[in-house]
Amino acid sequence: MPHRIFAGPFEALEARLLTEIVERQRGDPLAPVSVVVGSNILAAYLKSRLAASGRAAANLRFYTFLDLANRLASGSGPQPKPPLPPLGASWILQGLLEDAPPRPFGEVSDLAGFRAALLDTFRDLRDAGISAEDFERGVRGSLDETPERREHLLGLAELYSRFRARTAPFSDVDDLFRRASAAAPGAAGLVGSSFTIVYGVYDITGQQADLLGALEGALELAYFVPHVEDGSAEFARPFLEARAAALGAPIERLGPPRAKSTSLAALADRLFAPAAGAPLAADGSFTLLSVPGEARAAIEIARAVFEAARDGVIAGFHEAAVFVRHPEEDVPILAETFRSRRIPYYVQGGSAFADRALSRAVLALAALEEESFA
Repeated sequence: MPHRIFAGPFEALEARLLTEIVERQRGDPLAPVSVVVGSNILAAYLKSRLAASGRAAANLRFYTFLDLANRLASGSGPQPKPPLPPLGASWILQGLLEDAPPRPFGEVSDLAGFRAALLDTFRDLRDAGISAEDFERGVRGSLDETPERREHLLGLAELYSRFRARTAPFSDVDDLFRRASAAAPGAAGLVGSSFTIVYGVYDITGQQADLLGALEGALELAYFVPHVEDGSAEFARPFLEARAAALGAPIERLGPPRAKSTSLAALADRLFAPAAGAPLAADGSFTLLSVPGEARAAIEIARAVFEAARDGVIAGFHEAAVFVRHPEEDVPILAETFRSRRIPYYVQGGSAFADRALSRAVLALAALEEESFA
């Protein structure tokens, strides 16, 4: 099948994705298009971008890897084993640590953080397709390099072996992906399309790699990989090269969209450079305001947001962003200014609970008794 691979910055990938969807549905507006993404958050973002572009799109189906595995596994018949409950793995590991923890871990076996770290490690080993036997063999082969960690490594291998033995009677994510891979030849019928886009993915587990490999002979795949050649995206290179080798497909490089020749674009290039060049023209692409005091600045920022929405510079409040120099002092004033003017806002990293109006009200009520209020 004619698989394709696109690589470039997210801005270019996003534009090409929208074009690809339109092209696929040109002859049939209801033709199904499947898109595999790394998270539901990315899927929600892409849906909003597609809607904001004004392009009509119907029957567009987004899947995470787990969603896709569940969809494909539904075509492989009933599960041969009962499913492992959501908290089953944690409960099993806690029981193993309470019954007979390896001696090196005795003092920390009852700590929730240690159990969580172990569970994450065991999940990573499972997702990479490393069995208990493979792990123990690898541990024993490395003991000469780290003799001081011998007891800890052997204890970890023993615990992983016991954990896998206790979870073996249940069906888990490992079994789900195996069943999905086995059902891959009929993927076109199960997902309703012979064409699937894999978007924004740059690192995968062993399970996910096996599933994609199984799909290569059943579907036409188009990969959109965030990778540029300037060295800032080297983390994506192994995945990109592995997919190119597996598919036997060339990598089509996408450059960033052509930048507009505006004073704002020139300002971005000069912002942290030594002063040089002719003065920037007042072409309306940016505005410099100087106001006295934080409260007045917050009001002017709110005014600028309203004007941008009124003039069509932004399609909605969600397209506006505010960068502040001193978040501790600036964010509370801005948040209150936006709230009082009914501008919906989101604070990156969240705001302190004690700074919220409800918290201040509760603290004020609690202080009444101390102040002998009657």
